[in-house]
Amino acid sequence: MAAAGTSGFATLHERGYFLLLDRLQCTLEHKIDHWKQFNKALSDSSKKRRSFLAERLHVAFDVAAALSYLHGHHIVYRDLKPDNIGFDVRGKIIIAGHFEEYIRVMLN
Repeated sequence: MAAAGTSGFATLHERGYFLLLDRLQCTLEHKIDHWKQFNKALSDSSKKRRSFLAERLHVAFDVAAALSYLHGHHIVYRDLKPDNIGFDVRGKIIIAGHFEEYIRVMLN
C-alpha cells in the first residue's frame, strides 16, 4: 500500500493517502536508562550535578505541561508510560500511543 501510494506522486494519478509522522530521536525509557548510567559515572562536581538535575527537571516539567494541555482540552491519556513519551530531534516532547492514536503537543 505504501509503495502504491507513493508511486502516484510522479504521475499524479494515485488517490491514496499516507500518514507522515516525525521520527522519534529517543523515548523517555531510553533517557532514563542513559540517566542511570550517567549518574553512576558522574563525579562529585556540583556544577555537573546541577546541570544533570536541571535536564531531568526540564523533561518532567514538559511532560506535566503536555498532560495539562491535554486535560485542558478534556483529553485523558490512559496509556502514559515512558515508552509512549518520546523526543524529536529538537528535544520536544511527543506523546504517542498505539497505531493511529497519535497526539503531538508542541511546547513553546
